[in-house]
Amino acid sequence: MKRIKCIDILRGLAIICMFLYHIQIWWINKNDISIINALYSTYAILGTTGFLFISGVSTMLSYKFRMQKIDKEYTKRVIKREYFFRALFILIIALLYNIFIAFTFGIITDIWKWFILLTIAFSLLLAWPLLKTSKLLRVYVAGIFFCVDQFLVVFLANFQGQLNLFGILFYILYNSLDQDPIMSFFSFFLIGTVIGDLIFETQQKEEFSQRKYYLTRRFLIPCLIIGGIMIFCGISLQIPEILKVEKAGFDATVDFPNFLSRGTLSWMIFAIGIELVLISVLYSIEVLEIFKIKRSYKSLY
Repeated sequence: MKRIKCIDILRGLAIICMFLYHIQIWWINKNDISIINALYSTYAILGTTGFLFISGVSTMLSYKFRMQKIDKEYTKRVIKREYFFRALFILIIALLYNIFIAFTFGIITDIWKWFILLTIAFSLLLAWPLLKTSKLLRVYVAGIFFCVDQFLVVFLANFQGQLNLFGILFYILYNSLDQDPIMSFFSFFLIGTVIGDLIFETQQKEEFSQRKYYLTRRFLIPCLIIGGIMIFCGISLQIPEILKVEKAGFDATVDFPNFLSRGTLSWMIFAIGIELVLISVLYSIEVLEIFKIKRSYKSLY
């Protein structure tokens, strides 16, 4: 399978953004809450959300290319076994990391905490039955998760820390809100699988003219239009008070745009729009060879 450079680029940007977030405390005054919040939310657009989005793209591409190789020995059962082995392996690493963090900081409840590794592992597990469905259905499911999350977190937040059914549900689904809860972030992974599907279909066009036509009409233009609308809506959307939950655990009195408040409805819409525009532009540049780079620059990769 030929590597798709735009996916590597976006994955690299995501890692850089996550890195920058974790070191920003070195150079920003802790009292500058508005700056910390704004930077945290900005980094997360290309960081955690970007990484989950690209994970969805690469997961679908890997699944599609493997399905093409099916024969008597390399069966669907083997593909399924490989897929779940990968997901469970990441899950084990995530839990080991959580255990290390929990005992290092003396917070036992952090054994179950939605750091990005745990979110990726469960995204893989949840996505498997959906990989064989239509792109439109996956968009609908992503939208359902997206909407249900906004109401569910508001309801369950009232029971945080309580030893009852709703308190336990909050702990399982949202511990903790400053990380990457599965209900909030699975949508990014699922939308990534839709984009992966479109990229795979583009790759299947052997003639350049066909590939160019499919790329522009079925991928670039729709992504730019939808992404642009989502960016505009994210910036302009005012969140109703009932849906405002301080998901990141910061000072709720800080006044800055909603689309820079991580976890809010406008921020999530804005983030998805940014991902769609970025990947469509970068992939189009790569396929159309607007910049003809002859060397692979492996040292940079």
